[in-house]
Amino acid sequence: MDLFLGLDLGTSNLKALVMTDTGAIVARGASSYPLLRPQPGWAVQHPGAWWAALVEVLADLRARAVPLGRVAAIGLSGQMHGLVLLDSAGNAVGPCQTWADARCAAEAKLLERRVGARRLAAIAGSRANSSATAAKLLWMRRHDRDRWRAAAYFVLPKDYLRWRLTGALATDASDASGTLLCDITMRDWSPPLLAALGLSASASLPILASHAVTGQLMRSAAALLGLRAGIPVMAGGGDVECAAIGQGIVGGEADAGIALATLGTAGQFFAATERPLIATERGLQTLCHAVPDRWHVMGALLIGASAMDWLAGILAPPGGAPPAVAQLLDEAAHEPAGARGLLFVPHVNGTRMPAVDPAASGAFVGLRPWHTRGSLARAVVEGVALALREGLEASRAAGIPIQRMPSAYPSSWAPPKMPRPLARRCSPQLAAAPSRRSPRPPPLSHSQMWTRSSQTQPRRHSTPSGPRYCARLRGNCAPHGARSPRTRRRTTRGAERLSACGQSGGKGVLACYNEPTRRFPPRPRAA
Repeated sequence: MDLFLGLDLGTSNLKALVMTDTGAIVARGASSYPLLRPQPGWAVQHPGAWWAALVEVLADLRARAVPLGRVAAIGLSGQMHGLVLLDSAGNAVGPCQTWADARCAAEAKLLERRVGARRLAAIAGSRANSSATAAKLLWMRRHDRDRWRAAAYFVLPKDYLRWRLTGALATDASDASGTLLCDITMRDWSPPLLAALGLSASASLPILASHAVTGQLMRSAAALLGLRAGIPVMAGGGDVECAAIGQGIVGGEADAGIALATLGTAGQFFAATERPLIATERGLQTLCHAVPDRWHVMGALLIGASAMDWLAGILAPPGGAPPAVAQLLDEAAHEPAGARGLLFVPHVNGTRMPAVDPAASGAFVGLRPWHTRGSLARAVVEGVALALREGLEASRAAGIPIQRMPSAYPSSWAPPKMPRPLARRCSPQLAAAPSRRSPRPPPLSHSQMWTRSSQTQPRRHSTPSGPRYCARLRGNCAPHGARSPRTRRRTTRGAERLSACGQSGGKGVLACYNEPTRRFPPRPRAA
């Protein structure tokens, strides 16, 4: 029986999966490598480290007696938006600028000025951002002339592995559409966008369908990896697009109304469409799906499950080991919803949703003496979940009728005995699942969460039953709640539920104070 090998080049590690033609998993493995930050805003990796990880993970599979000699084909997926430069001999010219590299903000703005923001979105499906490969090419041309002159080709991260496996230079439409150089409607390189960067089509990779064969495994690579020479290597796709196919989200009638939330090093919200849908107002991107003649919208969160690794790292004692992520999640599970008023804004790497701002920063808001390590972990989980929800709201506003959401996230985010309330926060699709408890208020949007700490005074309403007060950010709110500011301050400090106001009559209203079941941070005193 033939086996098939899938390789996923992630930001943190390279994963290998061996499976049968029926989808049964035979074996899996992973090998990690670092994301280097030599300067603030930079995030690079050495392509050689990816290849070394591939050699290592397949050696581990062979050591476990996995019959790699029966592998009949190889599929590729991987991190998107990265820039790998190759010289005329096919050698990497310096490290790869990964998607997390934010040094190209000025070049992104320059690209929009050259092309025009509306025209760029109409062709490439997205606003310019510092993660895009096009911005990285502009930066390289302006600031690293030696590498620019030495380069003959540019490839995307997973396509570097293809080059090492087959000697063929090619990519697929899903990965190419993340470069801001691709016409997503035609699923090919855009001459106007290439011209804006001074590039020729001859320096660009052929764009093939994800299921197309791009080459055969070379003898030298086969001998090193323990595989049969000559087996086909497929074009593959971006990591999120391939994850969506694995969940059955291919843009057909059977999966209409289903979206996907993924959590890896970053986080993404994904919804497939039957045609290109340009909706850039709230940070959505439109890209080609790995399925022929299908597209998708995506909202990107520049930190996902890695937020817990980051938290564990800063909680580690000097010279000591960081706490296990599973332990932090267990402590978070014992915290009440809302982390007792502590908020986490997950923009430590900048943000692309709901707005493109590489200079945005993260924050813990509302720290108080009673907060614990578990409170921090709970706030991180909820902050990431609420940021992903921004993609859901933006997609619905764009006219995509999303009804349910499966999720893909690392196993470390979901311990076997994770309590249901925390699981709801970790995976957004559980938010709509039935529960024996009383219904929870709808989660706050990320924009609301961001401005929640800036509340000042409740708004007074005149009603037949007397004055009522409601917290507000902007606009007006229908009457709700029945406590005066003085009564609220005296009786509900740290002990009142923040419930979404379903009777809002204006935009920006956050909540009303009306249920004494949840803690809420005290309002800041006026200066």
